[in-house]
Amino acid sequence: MTRMIAPCGFRCDLCVAFKDNAKHHADRVRGSAAWAKYYGLQVPPQHIQCHGCAAGRVAGLRWPEQRCRIRPCASKQGVATCAQCDRYACDLLESRIAGCDEVVRRFRGVIAEQDFARFIAPYDRRANLEDLRKTGSAGRDSGSERSR
Repeated sequence: MTRMIAPCGFRCDLCVAFKDNAKHHADRVRGSAAWAKYYGLQVPPQHIQCHGCAAGRVAGLRWPEQRCRIRPCASKQGVATCAQCDRYACDLLESRIAGCDEVVRRFRGVIAEQDFARFIAPYDRRANLEDLRKTGSAGRDSGSERSR
């Protein structure tokens, strides 16, 4: 599967809501339960599906979030991800990363590595963006990588 990283650093291709990962109702139920358990989000399974930020809005789907301020900022700056921005890491990005950093700290080494890789790592914006900064990548490649 092609690696797809949202402007904010989310790994769309690994997200439980990504269309290729939420094909069946059982997939969406697992995603909904994981978001509730690890992030405190109450999202019904029928809302667990997204085509990724790069695809933009798809009629009938809740994601990508319409009110996201990072996606339009990255577009205005002319970058695919915040990792490529001259203002990295700006206050806007830092405010969005803080919550993810807390979840990563709380669960790293506490839950099974498989669960961490599936439910936490895709949303570890800081790690994903730092990896992009190191490699100079834009956030898309043709690798079959399933986790960081």
